[in-house]
Amino acid sequence: IAPLYPPMAKGKGTSSSICGIVLSLFSFSQIVTIVNTPYLITKFGRKKLFLISTIIQSVFTFIYGFLDLFNGFSFYFFSFINRIGHGLGCGVLNVISYSLTSLLNEGDELKEAMGYMELAFSAGTTIGPLIVSVFYYIGGYRLPFIVCGLINCIGIWSVFHIPFPEFLRIFLIVEIFSK
Repeated sequence: IAPLYPPMAKGKGTSSSICGIVLSLFSFSQIVTIVNTPYLITKFGRKKLFLISTIIQSVFTFIYGFLDLFNGFSFYFFSFINRIGHGLGCGVLNVISYSLTSLLNEGDELKEAMGYMELAFSAGTTIGPLIVSVFYYIGGYRLPFIVCGLINCIGIWSVFHIPFPEFLRIFLIVEIFSK
């Protein structure tokens, strides 16, 4: 998002300062959410929060690709709302993912699962921009967001519909949904 949003926003007359504020709203809303997630877990439960936060994150990722349709105040308004909503969904999802992993694994298995989660995060952070750049080159501003939103939706669907072998249990939280 960081490499794609500023050029599009600057084309709409947005200053670098406003671009920076919009991009930083994601991290700020994640911090606010992470602090409050334990309360939300107690109130709603891990399963519901995982599903809700994944859906929120997917929807806001998808919608982000259509910000270029707006101009003026509506562009700024939807940019701000989108980054805040996306950060809220991702913040809860991060905490829930670690919480579910620690709930499903123990001992050496937990260490291995946490290591794989960190590997997946690092790989996504490293390889993600390359993949997004390819989609941007192929289809312009919207395509990377549409593809990422759809991949998230497929991930939600797969949790409920694809049987996973036992040896993948340390990688997936599917087991929690089968109970």
